[in-house]
Amino acid sequence: MQLPYHSSQCPAASLSRRRLYLNDNGVTRDSAGSINLALREGSLAGLHIKLNKELGDATAEALELSKADTLQTLDVSQCGLTWAGATLLLGPSELSTLSLFGNQLAVGLDAALELPTLFTRATKLTDLDLSGNSLGDAGAFKVLDRLQTAEDQLPALAIIGLGANDCADKGEWHNKVQDFRMARQTVRVAWE
Repeated sequence: MQLPYHSSQCPAASLSRRRLYLNDNGVTRDSAGSINLALREGSLAGLHIKLNKELGDATAEALELSKADTLQTLDVSQCGLTWAGATLLLGPSELSTLSLFGNQLAVGLDAALELPTLFTRATKLTDLDLSGNSLGDAGAFKVLDRLQTAEDQLPALAIIGLGANDCADKGEWHNKVQDFRMARQTVRVAWE
């Protein structure tokens, strides 16, 4: 896979706002090297690779996001990720928006939430979308519980998306969201 540009071909003024869209483009582990080149150049503010069903955890592992100092937005919606891969994507220090919509985050949820460092690197994360991951009531409640007790780990969080997660008990959900909002009044929960 070839990236559509090289930093030497872009005017310097546009480098700080560069976004790369590779949605539904067959991105796989083999593509990671090309993406890493763009990330290392420090020219990407946004990486959008949603709808790449073959991406999966192996590709998330191959992406060198810890070197992506300028990356602010990462959209890996519907890419076949489990929590094992998703945790690897929380590395960029400037990351403010992460969309994990429509992945398989019910897989490995308990193990991920046990990691004391799960959210420690994402200090500037304001928007986190975990919608459409079939978490169910129990899984979505566990996520809210973890975020409620780990306020110091996600101090900038402003909105978390948890809709379309096969949650059955709307009354219990409403109560859980209300409890969360009382504990973290600055965080909006999108769940319907």
